[in-house]
Amino acid sequence: MTAVADASPLIFLGKIRRLDLLHRLFPGKLVVTKSVRREILAPPIPADEEILLGAFLAKCRVAAPSSAKAFAKGLSAADNDVIALAIELKADLVIADDSLLRRVAEVENLRAVGTLGVLLRAVRAGLESRETAHACLEDLIRHHGFRIGIEVYEAFVSNLRNP
Repeated sequence: MTAVADASPLIFLGKIRRLDLLHRLFPGKLVVTKSVRREILAPPIPADEEILLGAFLAKCRVAAPSSAKAFAKGLSAADNDVIALAIELKADLVIADDSLLRRVAEVENLRAVGTLGVLLRAVRAGLESRETAHACLEDLIRHHGFRIGIEVYEAFVSNLRNP
């Protein structure tokens, strides 16, 4: 299963030291665009996160779409590259938190999941316990500026109870 990742899930999973889940869920099939790579390594970035993200990226395929395309006005160049590359590679999944990016992915017949979707997939695959996944969510919210609505929070917790 080929997955193309946007910056936000990589940053958030890096902050909670769970980037390994992506390589375990998508072994050898995780792709990051060159523009996303630049985005996540752009200053200012704490030195420990730069080392962690650099090591993670070394295990990813880093590529650029063969041609640039603007899918929606509200998307950044990196977001547009994610969609363009996912289409080009016939990716099975786009990993993104941005709601507009996810909607555009769906319009382009691409499945999309965000940081929480990755955590749920890890629980379902037996790579993460329900308790640890819930603790990861709490850590993201309390310490790393991860913002979600109460409905999304409740849906995540409900899915942890019934994966």
